[in-house]
Amino acid sequence: MVVGWKSHTHLRLTCILPLLMPRLFPTTLNHASAVDDLDNTEKAEILSATQTHDLRGSSHAYEHVQAYMDEGIDIEASRDVYEESIDTNGPMNDAKVVTDGRMMDSRVISIALKQYVQEDITRFIKDLRSMLHAKHGHDITMYKVWEAKQKAVACIYGNFDESYMELPQFLAALDDVDRDTVTLLKCNPRVPGNCIFNSVFWAFDPCIKGFKHCKPVISIDAIHLYGKYKGNLLIAMATDGNNEVYPLTFVIVESESMETWGWYLACLLIRVTDRTNLCIISDKHRGIQSCFNDTIKGYLQAPLTHHRYCLRHLVSNVNTNFNRVALKNLVWKAATVNQVRKFENTMNCIKNANPDAYDYLKDVA
Repeated sequence: MVVGWKSHTHLRLTCILPLLMPRLFPTTLNHASAVDDLDNTEKAEILSATQTHDLRGSSHAYEHVQAYMDEGIDIEASRDVYEESIDTNGPMNDAKVVTDGRMMDSRVISIALKQYVQEDITRFIKDLRSMLHAKHGHDITMYKVWEAKQKAVACIYGNFDESYMELPQFLAALDDVDRDTVTLLKCNPRVPGNCIFNSVFWAFDPCIKGFKHCKPVISIDAIHLYGKYKGNLLIAMATDGNNEVYPLTFVIVESESMETWGWYLACLLIRVTDRTNLCIISDKHRGIQSCFNDTIKGYLQAPLTHHRYCLRHLVSNVNTNFNRVALKNLVWKAATVNQVRKFENTMNCIKNANPDAYDYLKDVA
């Protein structure tokens, strides 16, 4: 079925130069009528024709035509005939609309997700996929939604490379705002002349001053960072007078090790606080244990600091190693009682239930 047609004709007089026409032919030549005659197939003779097609069904026919005017002038021209057609074989109601998300790339999806990501960057991929399906009616793959979310985050907050490039300026801005805020950027010493990121430490001045009024107990822990560049976020938390969590210091390192934990604890106990008899609670990571076992580090020895293990991590380790719920509950009970008699009775129950678990706890103590 033809749905569109148009013709363009380009005139070329072949019998005489245009400057001599007024002298040889007093009669005025109407170019518009000449073009109309060329478009009229009865007055125009087609000398040659070339036809082309494209993938959408359109066609171009380039015709070389010649027309004989009343004044005896021969006119040659090229005519472009354009036709666009649509194949309508079969009923139109049988046409299917693709809704599986193949026609949507991650860039287009990121534009649709930008508002949702800006409202809550922690939205799960499955929730964003459901939102897209409810709004656009397309079933998009989980990976494509994840890729679109990364592009939306980069559009809002910048990409990973830009963030690392802006890190020195960010730390300098913190120092300019408050001179008592502690910031340290550690570069890779194996690449001289360039600051290749190794680790960064910062502690806000209000947190440093407020810790003087908190309990002398600090909990340290680490969490993995998932992104283009992997790493670990190390944090130190205290407890205020209302038993609420009090953030103290933050560190980003490439991995957990004796070196990174030692550098972090040195920054914490030398640059942030000078309190003595501090109790530092952690899990049983080998890097942390090695730091406290190193007698050269005097700031990690008594009476300046005392190292203890996190009860939640300890109970989880017991449950992993011995896989008994009753034993896990006994360990929790022994650690939370406030009388020596009750503690000893609970430990005897653990010994009777599982001697290996009892020995494990004695080694921890």
